[in-house]
Amino acid sequence: MLLSGCANGLPGLRPLTYQHPAETRLLVSYAPCPHASRQGKNFAPLIAAIVLGAAGKLLDNFGTALQKGSEGGNLPASIASANFELYNQDLPQCLIVIRGNFEHTEKAKTEVALPTVEPVSVGGTPVPTILVRDTTGNCVAGTLPDVYELSHYIELSIAPSRNQTALTFTPAYTWIAKSMDGGTSGSRGLSIAVKFSRPSGQDTGSVVLLENRAIGKQDTYRSMPDGHFAHEAAWFATIGANNGSGAAAARATKSADPVSSGTGHATESAPATAPDAAVVATTTPAPAAAAEAASGAPVPNEPFPFTATVTVVESRPTKEFVAFVASVFTAARPAIDTALKNAIDPATQLANQKTALDNEGGYGDALAKAKVAVVNYCALDATSKVTDRISQSGSVRQLQAAANKAALSADYGVPYSVLATVSDGDPKIANPATCP
Repeated sequence: MLLSGCANGLPGLRPLTYQHPAETRLLVSYAPCPHASRQGKNFAPLIAAIVLGAAGKLLDNFGTALQKGSEGGNLPASIASANFELYNQDLPQCLIVIRGNFEHTEKAKTEVALPTVEPVSVGGTPVPTILVRDTTGNCVAGTLPDVYELSHYIELSIAPSRNQTALTFTPAYTWIAKSMDGGTSGSRGLSIAVKFSRPSGQDTGSVVLLENRAIGKQDTYRSMPDGHFAHEAAWFATIGANNGSGAAAARATKSADPVSSGTGHATESAPATAPDAAVVATTTPAPAAAAEAASGAPVPNEPFPFTATVTVVESRPTKEFVAFVASVFTAARPAIDTALKNAIDPATQLANQKTALDNEGGYGDALAKAKVAVVNYCALDATSKVTDRISQSGSVRQLQAAANKAALSADYGVPYSVLATVSDGDPKIANPATCP
């Protein structure tokens, strides 16, 4: 890695941190990034080297390195989180990170002009380039906040592997308007970590590095001839709507064309007013029946809560950047090598396929038993024996829970979002969700 530039001050004479106070906000968009290249929408198409374990190690190392700082003083970090809800047919396509001051003050009276993009249209109808979900789950136009002092504006494009089992991300656009130390000239390195978290679930995410970004320059990143980008994060597990590994969500998500909807389903190709602008269509969550048809198994289309966190570490192009990069990546190298070996080892692949088939079979068996129990229980009424109503409602609850457990093992959404209650009452009254 070739690094150039000069340090502002001797490392030993720097203050503990050189970060100026500011706020960072994160916007989760279901449309392609405003500055994403249409040709590069399906970036990173290779699936042979899915280094999921390595990506997790990178996240751990990133957090440790950030805590300890690096040689020459603590590195300034810009951290922002945003809550969102994930549907089974749905993945965010862009994360927009904005650091600055968002309030009008005597010192900051003039609003900063944020990056603009050419409008796009579908069938002659203008559509927004930022899509967010409202409280009812519908995709609606999103807007950027008012900014009165800007440090940096970053767009990160997210895309799945072709087999829908892993995600990666790459910068689509970066603008360091002003360094976090207040500097307005020179260059900085950016180390960016993206993490997705679910309550009681395992975090998933990865890291990407950008060296020598000139302060004041707005950079747009285009794909290479092979569809890849120069700066791609290591693959990480798909954020799924069940246990975090995401194959169920992946099975219900179709590979998106360069021109796609906010939910990942391919749409009709339509000419855009700008050559590199993304064409999007406002959509609403598909009904549960569509999810079932897409995945081959009952998948309730209920939203699952997630939190996205983006951490941007800024460093000068000196030994502190090298030290931070080394602390993040060096220890992960063995994990990367192991993951690559496992990804292409036939014996490992065969074992994984056998486990997946066993889990599929177990899920089918458990679901069938639960459905039979539901039919028998719901055939009872107020004239049936009290003991039958109690025992069969208990059996239904137990078998529904077993079917849900088997679904998670097979990486499907749970078939029963509400379990039957053990009751001696009329099934249709005591358990209306089970016996509608």
